[in-house]
Amino acid sequence: MPLPQTLNGFIPSVELAREYRKEWENPSNPDYQRYQKITRLFTRSNSALIDRCDIIYTAYDHFHRQRAAAAVSCIAGIKDFTQRVQNGDLSLIGEMRSYCGNVFSVMFCHHSCTEKYFGFTNPVREMLVRLNNRDHFYNNAFPTVELQDYPTFHVVMQQLISHYHLNNVSNLELDIMLRQANMLN
Repeated sequence: MPLPQTLNGFIPSVELAREYRKEWENPSNPDYQRYQKITRLFTRSNSALIDRCDIIYTAYDHFHRQRAAAAVSCIAGIKDFTQRVQNGDLSLIGEMRSYCGNVFSVMFCHHSCTEKYFGFTNPVREMLVRLNNRDHFYNNAFPTVELQDYPTFHVVMQQLISHYHLNNVSNLELDIMLRQANMLN
């Protein structure tokens, strides 16, 4: 299946998500290399929390990298943190946000439990707005700023999955497809 060259030719599908992932999984792709490094760190049960926090800030939030120690303190202070992440507790993002920042909070949870949390990057949010303006997959129009609220973002992502019949697409594949499609004109 050829990848679309324009936004008009882009219709999210399971097949397209798999094609984008196949293209992305190139060992020379810096984004793929970074993701592999983060995945290896998060799957090692003995990796230090400070290392996990530092790599998330390094990968996603360069401006607040000095917050890694504060993030460790925040996470350590949240009761049943690991269990709540594994359960997909969306309220956890709000609890972490004021100490760790929005992007860090979501991406830490995403990498801790990819199947429960959607990736949360600007290109994904921008693509959601573009697709909704074109295809009206969500019941309301929403400004990009509304998507900063993770529970709202999560609902919008679920509506996207439902509208385009993407139930068999992993959160990672969905993230890759939307980020890549956001580069289309």
